[in-house]
Amino acid sequence: MHESTTFGEQARNKMDKQKRETEKRTFQMYICAVPNSKGGALIWNITNTDYSYKEHDISQDLKQCLNTLIYPARTEPGSSQGFFLLLSGNFSLPLLPWLVH
Repeated sequence: MHESTTFGEQARNKMDKQKRETEKRTFQMYICAVPNSKGGALIWNITNTDYSYKEHDISQDLKQCLNTLIYPARTEPGSSQGFFLLLSGNFSLPLLPWLVH
C-alpha cells in the first residue's frame, strides 16, 4: 500500500485541520510498522509536487509525532552527512535522510 502525506510547514498549515491530523496519524502508524515488522522498506508518496526538504523541511507536527521514534545521528564525528536512526526496544534501523525528488 502506498500512502501519501503533504510535507512542509506552509503547505500543511494551508490544509484542512481534519485532513492534516488524518495524514499525521497515518504517517506515524506506518513509521511504527517498520520496526514492528522487523524491518523493511516504507514507500511514501509526497502529495505536494513542489516539495523540497532543503526548502520546506517536513513540518513541526510531523516532527513531533516522530520525536519518540527517531533521532538524528552522524556517520562520523564532525560529519555533516546525517541520517536518522529508528529505534524500537533493542532494534534499530538506520534511515537515509528524507528523499527529495
